[in-house]
Amino acid sequence: MKTAHRISAFASRLDELQACLGRASNRATENVTEAQRIAAELALSLEDWHLDALRIPKAERAPYRAQNPYYSAH
Repeated sequence: MKTAHRISAFASRLDELQACLGRASNRATENVTEAQRIAAELALSLEDWHLDALRIPKAERAPYRAQNPYYSAH
């Protein structure tokens, strides 16, 4: 479970980053928008890594996926 713990810790930090970027979006610049896009892509990759670590088959992952408003916006 060492890997799962690291994934969870990384996910928490990424959530903090997305929250900060969300607060900055009211004064969005091109750099903030790009940072939001990158963070959203990282969140999706992290989620895939986590589901791989849990050995959940790709065809069965839909119920485990978290809704990421940052990803759908970009």
